[in-house]
Amino acid sequence: MVLGTSFHFDGQGTATAADAMKRYCGLLGEQEMEGKSSPQWLATKELVKDDGEMVFEEGISRFCPNCAKILKSAVEGTYPRLI
Repeated sequence: MVLGTSFHFDGQGTATAADAMKRYCGLLGEQEMEGKSSPQWLATKELVKDDGEMVFEEGISRFCPNCAKILKSAVEGTYPRLI
């Protein structure tokens, strides 16, 4: 299971993927992050990491299914791009 592996938080070290996902669930509820829409931020910053897409697919379904639309939009590239 991917959620038992370690996952790196930029600037905050490494945690289990499950612990990281719990934090991301809170972040994904925000409208903007670092000047980007939530799905844009997810697509450009997190899904590109090794196993990132697999971690988020598994993690979102378990910890924050309400963010499934954000994940789908990020994976498909159908999100608003803020610049």
